[in-house]
Amino acid sequence: MLRNDIKMSQKAFGSEIGVSDSAISQIEKGKVHPSDTLIIAVCLRWNVNRKWLETGKGKMFLDEPASVTKTSQTGYHYDASICKAHPICQEICKLCHETPDDHKQEILEYIQFKQSLKPKRSLTGAKRGKRNV
Repeated sequence: MLRNDIKMSQKAFGSEIGVSDSAISQIEKGKVHPSDTLIIAVCLRWNVNRKWLETGKGKMFLDEPASVTKTSQTGYHYDASICKAHPICQEICKLCHETPDDHKQEILEYIQFKQSLKPKRSLTGAKRGKRNV
């Protein structure tokens, strides 16, 4: 299990990705299935192989960062393979990556503002079985 391998408590692990220790407990017990958002957060935070996280197959950790890969000309480029979420989310990520740095803060603030207008969504999904989180 990832959390044990990186020697973190449920509280510390959850805090790193914005969920409660009880949410981590429910996921580990297989009572709740983690959402795509939570899976992506775990993959990005600890450089975890998404395939391993979801199926237990393959290497636990990736050799390169999960969300970007280095290129010689631009420094980094967006890698859509980490995000299996909604196609619109993929497009937002791609466009944000291509946006000049001085505009990224504005985009973040706009999204945060829009989220503040809606009730909070849970980062956990429906019950589906035990996961490697």
